[in-house]
Amino acid sequence: GGRTRSRGLSLGVLALCVAAARCLQSQGVSLYIPQPAINATVEEDILLSVDYSCHGIPTIEWKYTSSWGVQKIVEWKPGTQANISQSHKDRVCTFDNGSIQLFSVGVRDSGSYIITVTERLGSSQFGTIVLHVSGSREDSDASSLLKAEYVLVITGSVSIHSSASDKEQRESPAPAPVCTSITRPH
Repeated sequence: GGRTRSRGLSLGVLALCVAAARCLQSQGVSLYIPQPAINATVEEDILLSVDYSCHGIPTIEWKYTSSWGVQKIVEWKPGTQANISQSHKDRVCTFDNGSIQLFSVGVRDSGSYIITVTERLGSSQFGTIVLHVSGSREDSDASSLLKAEYVLVITGSVSIHSSASDKEQRESPAPAPVCTSITRPH
């Protein structure tokens, strides 16, 4: 009865693939995108992850589209030197499975990244990954600060609670004590 189990497994994998990701197929080329949408923060390194299968060695091309228009990022045949466009020199790393890594992304890198895998015989398949880069480094710092404060509160130290109430008092507008020193001499 080992055969039925393996069939069940492959069905499960297929169902998973359809649910969590995009499986794109045309003639001889199939393309798999595990994460069609990615959220990132500025200065992160981002992997645009794909996998493909086809006959022979294909040509892989990545383009970037945004409100500014379409821009070619890179084109290569796995196993050969990638032809990276000037706009992305030193910022892109290619992998033989078709994935690319973007180094130190900025807000301007937000947009759609389109991969096209083309076979020797001419059949091709394309897929899209949408990248959203949020520019607030301060936001992420603030959230980690909140986490630290939260941990301290859990430990139940009274000084944290008192400092929190001090903070509330400090935020309410109060006459600044500096003013008293500017009174005229009698």
